[in-house]
Amino acid sequence: MTDTELKFLEKLHNAGIIFVISPVSGMVELELKEIPVFFENPDSFMAKIWGVPVEQFRAWREFAHDPHCMAVTKKGRPCSIGVSTPPRPVDFKAGVSNYCRIHQEHI
Repeated sequence: MTDTELKFLEKLHNAGIIFVISPVSGMVELELKEIPVFFENPDSFMAKIWGVPVEQFRAWREFAHDPHCMAVTKKGRPCSIGVSTPPRPVDFKAGVSNYCRIHQEHI
């Protein structure tokens, strides 16, 4: 971010405006000093907040946008049964969370 952008954000902050991002679940309030860090690498920033590896955060976020079973049926077709997204990335386990109950039993 440029100095001009940072000064503008500081003016907004001093006027009482808060900065909030809304990932897949919940909202996260950013401190003024965190804004440039967030813009530099949003996935890394959010993964750090949740205490998970970046790959796990990305997999959770992508799955949450289209939550369906990722398994392939015996006939070679996608299962596509709807699956609930874990509310937090720390609860997401690739190969388990993104499978329906039927396919979880065969893992």
